[in-house]
Amino acid sequence: NPDYYKWTQWMFLQLYKKELAYKKKAVVNWCPSCNVVLANEQVIDGKCWRCENEVIKKELSQWFFKITEYAQRLLDDIECLEEWPEKVLTMQRNWIGRSEGARVEFPIKGSDKTIPVFTTRPDTLYGATYFLLAPEHPLVGEIIKNSPYKDEVHSFKKKVSKESAIDRLSGVMEKIGCFTGKYVINPLNDEEIPIWVA
Repeated sequence: NPDYYKWTQWMFLQLYKKELAYKKKAVVNWCPSCNVVLANEQVIDGKCWRCENEVIKKELSQWFFKITEYAQRLLDDIECLEEWPEKVLTMQRNWIGRSEGARVEFPIKGSDKTIPVFTTRPDTLYGATYFLLAPEHPLVGEIIKNSPYKDEVHSFKKKVSKESAIDRLSGVMEKIGCFTGKYVINPLNDEEIPIWVA
């Protein structure tokens, strides 16, 4: 309906003009049979909800919004929504997900690279015993380049690429991971922390 999408296009342009919309590559759920990107909720047991064929992970260029840049404004404006159900308002607050904390850089041992981490509890970093990266993290390939665990990490990445994000984040699924053979240095106490892909 042109009356609808004219306004979605207008809103996008306003965000773009204020540099709150940007384009980058990201991994998506891709159904090769339907030739379409799927939301996490549309991937059921690693298969497309329409055709039931296997879904793959694919890197595509796409648009994103800098939600964190205007999170407080969104939260403030939610308070103006008088007739909305509280359940919906709570869902919106959770989706915005504004939180206060610290950004901490962990140097990778034997490298000039660091991995930034956001935490709401920097005091707990003294007790960190392992460091987890998502299989899709852009540094994983570089971290395992000369590692004796390279083949194991590749096999692990292939295995988990068939799982949906919802399944991977589920509290009921067994948590699995693979050691990369590399370490980060805890910037608070200089201890080595093993890097795992999980």
